[in-house]
Amino acid sequence: MGVAKILFLGGFLGGIFLFFLAWVSFTLLHLGDNITGGLLTNINSLFSLLGDLGGGIGSALGVLLPMLIGDLILMIFPLDWALTYRPDDIGLMFGIILPWAVAGVLVALIFAKNTKQGFFSGISLAIFPIILGIVAIIGLTVLGNNFGFDIMGIVDGVVVGLVDRTMIFAIVTATLEGGAIGGVFGALIGALKYKPGYIEPSKTKKTKSKDIYPSEEPRKQEDLFVDFQ
Repeated sequence: MGVAKILFLGGFLGGIFLFFLAWVSFTLLHLGDNITGGLLTNINSLFSLLGDLGGGIGSALGVLLPMLIGDLILMIFPLDWALTYRPDDIGLMFGIILPWAVAGVLVALIFAKNTKQGFFSGISLAIFPIILGIVAIIGLTVLGNNFGFDIMGIVDGVVVGLVDRTMIFAIVTATLEGGAIGGVFGALIGALKYKPGYIEPSKTKKTKSKDIYPSEEPRKQEDLFVDFQ
């Protein structure tokens, strides 16, 4: 499989994996509590209260909202920010690294056959969040212009206060660092799956060609009959 196909398919599938793994990180690893430095605690208990709503809506929101918030945290909180401002918070770093690493492993298990393909399988994880972030920024900008309100200015101000960089820069750095994490683990999986001497079969086009060489089959010779009368 070519690199371009791995980046495209891996980016799409990896984005889906990352979406569910963000829920795992937010719910089981308490990423929401860790990201606030203990300022907000027991955030998961708040979402569990949504289950009291009837009709299954509360249960759905109780699962969907942690997914969305966890994915948003992974998109705007880069690992270098955690290393710089919270170097002693192992739980926070683990909550950021784990989703990218596991998603990289899963994508590499599906697509990679060697180290190179495994690395690009992990790198592809950055594609979907970057596209999603750019679409969100464009949407907020257009929405703000329609209402005569600088929504992106407010959002940028909040993000700068959180991670000391604008929203677009935060998304690019967080996703590229996450993709690099996925690339490392994906390359490891690709190395384990590599089979020396294996050549991936390529699709060849069948073409009709005329046989320019005469058939080597012996021609059937007709018997000669000579009338001597």
